[in-house]
Amino acid sequence: YEALAAGLFHACGLTQEGAAFCRGQLTPDHAILREPLTALASGGSNFQCALGASGSAYCWGEGRNGELGDGIFHLPGDDQVSPTAVLGGLRFATIAAGRYHACGLTAAGEVYCWGSGGRGQLGDGLAIDSPVPVRVVGTRVYRQLTAGGDHSCGLGEDGVLDCWGEGAFGEVGDGGTGLDVELRRVTPGAVTGPRRWLQVAAGLLHTCGLADDGNAYCWGFGAHGELGNGQSGWDTNGNGFMTSTPVLVADP
Repeated sequence: YEALAAGLFHACGLTQEGAAFCRGQLTPDHAILREPLTALASGGSNFQCALGASGSAYCWGEGRNGELGDGIFHLPGDDQVSPTAVLGGLRFATIAAGRYHACGLTAAGEVYCWGSGGRGQLGDGLAIDSPVPVRVVGTRVYRQLTAGGDHSCGLGEDGVLDCWGEGAFGEVGDGGTGLDVELRRVTPGAVTGPRRWLQVAAGLLHTCGLADDGNAYCWGFGAHGELGNGQSGWDTNGNGFMTSTPVLVADP
């Protein structure tokens, strides 16, 4: 295999010939397309997306939140068992999948997202699901993309890191936390701090970035030590440790 991608209940591998093989609750075992695949992105629930050699995006699996991008909110049990083209005729250089949503980055640096959007994770200024790609608002040109549980982040050519979507656990890095429906970003907002960023990766409820000072920083939910700063655990009210601003990952 040339590349691997794993979701909650499945994993897929990409061969040198551009064919995808999946195991777990996803079908098909062998994803057959009209063109070779170049990239995989596994959704955290039970869907899979891939890029073809032309830059076209394909998704398959469960699609009840619109995460397949085929224009349909699939009913339970109405799984898409073969790869289907994401609508819109867009060509992507990179693709990323979150829990119930996916995003694609074009060669021009624009980001489009589709699927679950109730927490603002589509970045289009709304908080609704979309079964077709919608453009993330703003003028920043992005060069890297990641999708977490219910949030997404894009790294700009200027080194500024934007995140949008669920922010109740601090995962968008804008300084706000708390279990409040208003703590979500429906449009991109810069992660706090003056530093410039080189890479970004998102988890279910946290995000980490590599800064140009050579250090790694993380933010979001950290009760199990996922922020790497030596802090973890729960307080007397049963709330897990979290931070909405980047904290330095400690040396091993």
